[in-house]
Amino acid sequence: MPRAPLLPIPLLVVSFATACRPASTTAEQPRDVPPLAVVTASDGPSPPTVECGAPIEGADTVLRAGGLVMLGELHGAREIPAFVADLACAGASRGLSVRVGMEIPRSEDEALAAFLDGAGAASDREALLDAEHWQRSDQDGRSSEATLALVERVRALRRTGLDVDLFAFDANAWSDWNERDSAMAERILARAAAEPEAMVLTLSGNLHNRTVVGLPWDPNAIPMGVHVQRARPDGLSLDVRYTGGTAWICQQEGCGIAQVSGHPEGAGRRIELRAEPDEYGHHGTFCVGSLEAAPPAVGQLDQ
Repeated sequence: MPRAPLLPIPLLVVSFATACRPASTTAEQPRDVPPLAVVTASDGPSPPTVECGAPIEGADTVLRAGGLVMLGELHGAREIPAFVADLACAGASRGLSVRVGMEIPRSEDEALAAFLDGAGAASDREALLDAEHWQRSDQDGRSSEATLALVERVRALRRTGLDVDLFAFDANAWSDWNERDSAMAERILARAAAEPEAMVLTLSGNLHNRTVVGLPWDPNAIPMGVHVQRARPDGLSLDVRYTGGTAWICQQEGCGIAQVSGHPEGAGRRIELRAEPDEYGHHGTFCVGSLEAAPPAVGQLDQ
């Protein structure tokens, strides 16, 4: 199956000139997903109150009924999927219907739905990981332990009574970048149109959610975000910011843990919107602090 050429780290990390401001305090991010302790329960239509992890400054600027936010990540780090899980939790805790889109082939929808409806038993996890997406030899970070933790977090949130769900939006097969990204955008837009009052959050590589035409290797490449923005001018695209650390990355020489550079302004956990999009069409940034590599969920494979 053809796929986009593998990029060295520098091409995946854009300028930090307009990155998030330094946090006044920076808490160390936990390795594991925060527990979902129910604080209060409601007998009426109000959602239960749950612990949603460390606060995300600026979350109120993007969480709204009918909203659509594309978050662009560096694959293979623990903190980014955890940030998305916490953002989804924050939205659902405020009464929003939240739908989390993941860069996973849509052929995995049935397996994902079965896992979300399960009790979280070891057999449920094993059944999910038996699916092709998790077993492929090309482990580029989209099938990492952190990705699995995001799926599990959505399952756990649903069991508390919050209105959260996820969907896979990647194409099952494609011949080139434009065909793949067009199909991804079509899937996202269809899901958003099916539930117009839902808050849709998508997580993809930060080249896919650009909203301007052109990529480093092809000036005519049309990212997913361009298609989404054309259909949904109110949609937002956010690029990740971090202070550095490690990530499970695929490069020309193979896939594995690599050091990544960052910037002090990526510290903390926050969302910041710009007055105007940057040169890549991102409307703002989300900060996650220091990164820790997340290896494949099925265990480190021979590369």
